[in-house]
Amino acid sequence: MAKKKSDSGQAVLEYVILLAITVGIMIYFVRNLSSGMNKTIPKWGGSLEVQLRAGAAPASIWKK
Repeated sequence: MAKKKSDSGQAVLEYVILLAITVGIMIYFVRNLSSGMNKTIPKWGGSLEVQLRAGAAPASIWKK
């Protein structure tokens, strides 16, 4: 009877590689998303401030 080779180490390695790739992709998207948000939010805030000062936006926008 031939001895059967264990594949459990290979399966673990494949899961570790998939996890590393997934984490890398997530980090890439989070960095790009936060970079975009850091550019966009001040634009929105500035635009809202201009509209509030000009009376184009209602002041009730700040009330909850």
